[in-house]
Amino acid sequence: MDFNRKLTIKYSHIILIVIIVLLISACDESTQPDTTPPTVSIQSPITNNPVFEIVSIEVASSDNEGVERIDFYIDDSLHFQDYDVPYVYHWNTTGYDDQSEHLIKAISYDEAENFTETQPIILTVDNSGSYPEQINITSINYTQIEMTIIWEMSLADDFESYQVYNSYGENEEWTLIANKYEISDTVQILNDFDPTQPSWFWVKVNDIYGYSSLSDAIYILDDNPSIVEIQPIIFDNNLFHINWTQCEDDDFLIYELTESIEENMSEANIIFTVELRSDTSFTIHDVPENEITYYQLIVTDYWGLQSFSNIVAGSSFITFINTYGDNGFEIGNDSIELLDNSIVIVGETKSFNSGNSALWVSGVSPYGEELWSQLYIGYGMSAGYKLIEAIDGGLIILGTTRTVNPWLDKIYVLKIDIFGNEIWTDIYGGGRHHVGNSIRQAYSGGYIIAGTYDHYNWGDKALLLKLDVNGATEWQNTFDTQGSENWADSNSLYDVANAHGGGFIAVGQIDRDNEQEIIWLVKVDEDGNEIWNVDLLEGNRNIGYSIIPTQDNCYLIGAIANSQTTIIKIDEYGNILSNVGFNTGYQTEKVCSLKSTADDGYIFLSENTHERQLNLIKLSNDLNTSWMKQFGDDQTLTEKGGSVIQTLDTGYIISGATSRFGNSDYDMLLIKTDPTGNSPSYLE
Repeated sequence: MDFNRKLTIKYSHIILIVIIVLLISACDESTQPDTTPPTVSIQSPITNNPVFEIVSIEVASSDNEGVERIDFYIDDSLHFQDYDVPYVYHWNTTGYDDQSEHLIKAISYDEAENFTETQPIILTVDNSGSYPEQINITSINYTQIEMTIIWEMSLADDFESYQVYNSYGENEEWTLIANKYEISDTVQILNDFDPTQPSWFWVKVNDIYGYSSLSDAIYILDDNPSIVEIQPIIFDNNLFHINWTQCEDDDFLIYELTESIEENMSEANIIFTVELRSDTSFTIHDVPENEITYYQLIVTDYWGLQSFSNIVAGSSFITFINTYGDNGFEIGNDSIELLDNSIVIVGETKSFNSGNSALWVSGVSPYGEELWSQLYIGYGMSAGYKLIEAIDGGLIILGTTRTVNPWLDKIYVLKIDIFGNEIWTDIYGGGRHHVGNSIRQAYSGGYIIAGTYDHYNWGDKALLLKLDVNGATEWQNTFDTQGSENWADSNSLYDVANAHGGGFIAVGQIDRDNEQEIIWLVKVDEDGNEIWNVDLLEGNRNIGYSIIPTQDNCYLIGAIANSQTTIIKIDEYGNILSNVGFNTGYQTEKVCSLKSTADDGYIFLSENTHERQLNLIKLSNDLNTSWMKQFGDDQTLTEKGGSVIQTLDTGYIISGATSRFGNSDYDMLLIKTDPTGNSPSYLE
């Protein structure tokens, strides 16, 4: 072997030895353990920050050999292990109480199980603003076949679903009737429903985090059908024309028109049915005259629910509202019905070239059409107040007429035939004012007049004047309460009646020194001699306007007591037995008329001050109110009252005046009603 070859072999051995040594050394180093822990920290959120819903806890970690996993702890409880970068735990805070504090930490592990724990942070849970905004039901409508529920659309970005609930009791168990997962799907249609059973409905909106908000409850109970109204029934040529307002409900089923002879609709019969909602009229044929029948409409819907209209009287009595006159002032103060059912009215007019005023008498047909008209001038400035039948045929008118020189009022009495032709006339009163307020037939023959005598120096005195059948004066007497020297008192008599047992009884007023107004009674014998006088009531505005005898030997007085319409019952000595006031809505100015009726009751007419509204009130025999009708109700268009009489068909005639029907001044007014006070609509 040569030297070079030996040298090569030698160096090869050396290299081999070095490699072996290095390998042995490397093996020795690889068997050393990894003791270096990883680094770790919480990047977000920041400690003490409030958190809500799902919060991302982000951790950063590194290691010389590599991070194996990150353990996330909430309040020292392991919640999640993350093996992949990025290291994040999405913590759902919705299960925790609001304002609760929680300790958050993370532990990083390497492959050698070396670990490092982060510095803990404290987070406060606050989910108070996390609930979806409340949405509400906007409508629930239904037809006969389906119910439609509509609600507001949620605006939540984290919307998850709607849930629709209902219950048959507000505090009863709820039933889930629909789930909706499309945010724009806000309509639910039901085909199985019963609107006649009380039901409550709610809509709940849910978000993806499990939060929800509930709508307000909507209550559904099918109302009775809308109430329809029967219009005033028109009687024409033996026909009743009945019209009513239309029911606007979609679930309308049928109209049923009922008829009864009783106002409370007892024992009513169905006389007409119709299923067409727009059919709102019916005509009844061959209606008998002078009858009152009552009608009411029943409306039934698809669900069997019903409503009842107003009750309206159909009257086949003759009724009307008419005015008479020209362009001046007119008023009808009294009226009378003749045997042929025509009517005579007496009053006053400033039209027809009559000068200042004239006593006016008109005759009208049973239907209110004017048949004739007469003016009576007297001394000039005349007016007619009362109208009665003459004992020996014809009519007697009590009025006033005024002389110019001297300027004096005189009592003006005329007798006319039933066509207005004058038979005789007389004027009463000397050198003083004389005013007649009322005239009656005297049971002993002739006529008795109650009024006022102006004594100038000593104030007004009450006056009674007795006439024979031809208008001649039989006697005249004046009355006062404190003697002729008490000039501050005024005494007036407004009505007189035949007294039980003979003589006369009169009612009026004492105006005592302009401080007290007292209802006053005077009773006299057949020759006008005073038997007694009585003060009844005193105060502010107390006046006795009318007096009539009753069948039990007492008297009724129509009065104003403290500005209220009042009926006072007295015995034969003037003692008050009862005192009944009536609320007519406004202060009352006067009682215009009080009469007995064919059914042993009473009818009276009063007038309100402010609105000039007329009040027609029917009383039973025991003074209970049977009904009240009112005419006029505003301050611009006004009414004045004259009188009321009962007609042969047991209806009523009201006379007076009104500015309601086109004249700038008052027109004479005549209203004919049926026995229950019904008339054509007054305000139309």
